[in-house]
Amino acid sequence: MHDQAIYLARQWLLSCLDGLPATFVYQWGDGDGNPANNSDVHPATHNGSDGGDNFGINFGPSGPPKPALLAATYFQTAVGRRDLIASITPSNASPNKTDFTFILAFGKNRPPGSFAARSQQKNAAPPQAYGIWSLRMEGSEAKLVGSGNVSMCPGELLQPDISSIQGIPATSACEEACRAAPRCRSFVVRPGANRCTLYGSRCLVPALDTAHCGGQSCAGVKAYTLRQTAVQTVSFMQPPGGPSCFIVMDVFGTPNGTQCVNVSTGMLRVNATEAPMYLIAT
Repeated sequence: MHDQAIYLARQWLLSCLDGLPATFVYQWGDGDGNPANNSDVHPATHNGSDGGDNFGINFGPSGPPKPALLAATYFQTAVGRRDLIASITPSNASPNKTDFTFILAFGKNRPPGSFAARSQQKNAAPPQAYGIWSLRMEGSEAKLVGSGNVSMCPGELLQPDISSIQGIPATSACEEACRAAPRCRSFVVRPGANRCTLYGSRCLVPALDTAHCGGQSCAGVKAYTLRQTAVQTVSFMQPPGGPSCFIVMDVFGTPNGTQCVNVSTGMLRVNATEAPMYLIAT
């Protein structure tokens, strides 16, 4: 559920970057736990094969909230009424093409009831808030998330059935292949067939379907997800005339100290992870 919160916040921040006037999230609450009645509060339009019973940002139509709703609520508080000013490239950006670090700069809060501009306002006043996250996988670890007939990642398929490297344990070879492939976040290992499959999203809930083992035995098949284990240091220039100090807030709106501009360099320096953080001017 923590992953759902991270994905939702990043999706909305990227919607700002893309200039989208609105973003819709499916769905408000989890559906009926009975497979014959899911996936939402209109069971007549769904059937037993529908898998949307756990998509909600609440555990039910009337709650309680999941972490995703808390992340959505704080997004609105932090930047929901702010104009997007620019997307900033960190001064210490890595030449690695799989190093995706995002720094979105936002202006002042608009009055309640007004709408923020989602096209980049490049000539606006210095930034008053930032949304920052990094997808760098350097220092990440492969975490086992499923085995046997629950070893399938339901995410975006990148490379089906690539041969693992002869002479190297299958898991090590597949992990190396995933790290080398742009956008790869998870992989399934089939040692018996000396094969692995790469996916573009983290394996969160393996599917309960033995057919996903490719018609072969699921014995020994395992699914792994790459997860960050180290924060990424991000440095960038705060334009002159802007605020010098910012409160650091996590994706749920929990304060995590204060970060100030280095008076000698004019740079801000923060530690970023794959979960968005917000800098709000003090």
